[in-house]
Amino acid sequence: MSRTQRIVVAVLVIAVLLVCCVLTGVVSRDLTDPEQPWLDDPTMPTIAPPTAPPVLPTDDPLTRATRVPAASSAAEAISFVRNFRYDPAQGKSLEQLIGTLQIASRKFGTDIGAQAWTAEREQDDRWVVTYGYRAADGVETYAFLVDLRTDYITARDEEGDTVLSFLQQDAQVKDVSATATPVTIFVGWAVRDHFTKWEYHVPGEPQHLTVLADGQEPFANDAGFLMIPLVLHNLDKVTKTLRTTYYTRFALRDSAGQPAALVDRDNFRLPTQAYCRAQRLPEWTAKNVDVAPDATVTSALVFRLLPDTRPPYTLEITVYELHSPHRYDIRLTGE
Repeated sequence: MSRTQRIVVAVLVIAVLLVCCVLTGVVSRDLTDPEQPWLDDPTMPTIAPPTAPPVLPTDDPLTRATRVPAASSAAEAISFVRNFRYDPAQGKSLEQLIGTLQIASRKFGTDIGAQAWTAEREQDDRWVVTYGYRAADGVETYAFLVDLRTDYITARDEEGDTVLSFLQQDAQVKDVSATATPVTIFVGWAVRDHFTKWEYHVPGEPQHLTVLADGQEPFANDAGFLMIPLVLHNLDKVTKTLRTTYYTRFALRDSAGQPAALVDRDNFRLPTQAYCRAQRLPEWTAKNVDVAPDATVTSALVFRLLPDTRPPYTLEITVYELHSPHRYDIRLTGE
């Protein structure tokens, strides 16, 4: 190889080395470049950033308080019952109706003492709300079970059941006639009420009594007492209950159409209770009586007569129905 050829070969080798060095530097710079422009190529695979671990709720009471609605209070339960109406347009609230009933009781001589509302939580938003007052024969109550979450209310005792029934009737007063049309019958007849499915029958003449006794202290009254035999027949296909408040539907009038007796605990229920116990007759003045389908209850009503009343008397039976009140007049005479 000539000298000229050796020089040419050396130059080429040097050129190749220079090119390799330049390429090495370019590649090294691209790989270490933080912007990595090759990632913009849509044909290249992408790498998702790491997912942050989930944040779990804590048991911190302050955190829970922001998520869970506050529990109802006793004051809210009492307010719900006191202001309850079956119809928003209804004139009377539950508390106002209780007040009306107590005013009527005072007129009949019942002394109403201290009164108070209480509420006891049963579970969550369910409460037992009680209105209690002191009467002559002890503490009386109106008790209700309410669920504030669903605006539900029902009675928890007999007095509560009675006042809710009256309140429901008051809500539907626009749909009923103000005065029931009476049906008049006589002693020995029977009248069937197809609404409440009871049949009323006075089998014999009433008796005028001067003194009542049930083995304890006797009852006395200057005008005497009127005992009326009464048979109640359950016409329904299910067992029905004669409640202690069932007596409130009976009244007595004289020949002039005036009240002949007062219907309250002292003037009606106690004499009736004394007579029935002495005669061993079933009565429901103090305890409910269940009557099976197609069964009868033979009992009696005893009225403490007012002064200056004259026979013949008329026994009035008022049936309180949601849609149609009815009154049955039984003339206490055979003709």
